[in-house]
Amino acid sequence: MKIAILADLHLPDRTDTLNEEILGWALNTAATEQVQLIVSAGDMIQAGAVEAAKRLRAKLEAVGLPFLAATGNTELDTPEFQEIFTGEDFYRLEHGIVAVFDPSDVQSTQLKKLSAMRSESLMLVAHYPLETLEPAICEQVKELFRRPRGAIFVAGHEHLDREQKLGDGEAHIVRGLDPDKAIGAPPALHIFEYKPAFENWQRRDIAFSSGDSIFNTREERDEFAALLGISTMHNTLKGIDYATLRRIKCLEMRFEAIRELSLPQLSTAIQCWRKCGGEVLSLHFPDISWDSVNNTLAQNEVPTAFKLAAALKIDHLTVHIPRCSVALLAVPHVKAQFLDVFVRLANHAQACNISVGIENLHMRQGEKPDEHRGFGYTPDECIAWIRELRTLCRNSEIGLHFDIGHARNNAPYSSIFTIGQWYAAAGNLINGYHLHQVTAATDGTLKNHQPIKSVFGPLISYFSFFHAWRNGRITHAPIFIETDYGTEQSYETLCSCFQKSEMRYDK
Repeated sequence: MKIAILADLHLPDRTDTLNEEILGWALNTAATEQVQLIVSAGDMIQAGAVEAAKRLRAKLEAVGLPFLAATGNTELDTPEFQEIFTGEDFYRLEHGIVAVFDPSDVQSTQLKKLSAMRSESLMLVAHYPLETLEPAICEQVKELFRRPRGAIFVAGHEHLDREQKLGDGEAHIVRGLDPDKAIGAPPALHIFEYKPAFENWQRRDIAFSSGDSIFNTREERDEFAALLGISTMHNTLKGIDYATLRRIKCLEMRFEAIRELSLPQLSTAIQCWRKCGGEVLSLHFPDISWDSVNNTLAQNEVPTAFKLAAALKIDHLTVHIPRCSVALLAVPHVKAQFLDVFVRLANHAQACNISVGIENLHMRQGEKPDEHRGFGYTPDECIAWIRELRTLCRNSEIGLHFDIGHARNNAPYSSIFTIGQWYAAAGNLINGYHLHQVTAATDGTLKNHQPIKSVFGPLISYFSFFHAWRNGRITHAPIFIETDYGTEQSYETLCSCFQKSEMRYDK
């Protein structure tokens, strides 16, 4: 009895993301493995993605194998899902029963039905791990696992792999298929096979991969290494020294961190970096924002920043998209003032052979997802602004400086516009990247600019970034590791991947 478990794909309505490719791979692999049943452990679609649910059903049917679908939070947020996936909640096989259940069923009718059945083995699949269920439902599940023969509980939701004992059986949490969220390793299809002679289940995780290594050739590795850089953040001179020592070719400074530094001292440090192979020097400009008290653009420091940029002979500049609300930017005279400043900045940069990257922003603590939130939280907003600037400046080199952490720490838009959807929508507009990790604080809030300790997680997996890079889904452009601390650790973590030419299985 061999079962394939799919989990946490978060398939969007959009059809050109890596998630779509992974779904096809998982179903083909399941067929190749000659499984008898395919079971979804929930969150297979993005919340509200009705078209994705229809595609998922059609692709499952095309495999020609029976399938069951557990209910996750994204399925609960998509009422149409239950209509699309009507059918039985259990399947009887040669040596036992495989069943899915919905933890929102407070009457636990599925669990009661299973309790009345007798079989050699039971696989119970849900989206949520056991300890997150209501106590009464949790007890019912535990009662099922007091049967004398092999039983197993499988769940997703956590995007990581772990196992634990459950009565006379086992509980398995699986990391699933989302290339942006799988923790500890690449996204995977999970195969469970029941061995009657031993009355137990054996598990195998088959990881998705586009090959045996991140890069196929030394040229690919060398190109990526040349574009991988750091942001000096709040300690500019220390950051420049590290970049010089490690011969890092791409380096970013922040205006607010260098404006009080000695220009001769800073210039000397940059010259030393250049002599050691430094190629792309970027400056992160101050925000261009709105003064709501005086109903005009705030007195910003962009002119001062540009004078400093010219003196330091930078190659690239990044600036946040307009710092104002969606509603305010819709006011014609407000938008005109923002455009005037951005156009003058872009034209000045073009005259100095400096490329311009417009950086996406993200939801702030306490903001509501309405017209009063900040502008630039979605791919459409950023792309529209960049294209308007390109037209007005007649400059096709203005691009998106994509901050991957901002896209992830952006609820609820991080679920509506996933990192993979940003890649699909804006891939050829990107001319630079900010990489960092996002972590959850004790109060549940998310913190940006945290060190990258592993390529896979905890909240951002960079598997999809490498895959998109390697397969031409996104532009090959300078990358700046932007962390408040742990820059060296983050740089070494990423270096360890391409230097060894393999995806390390970091847990």
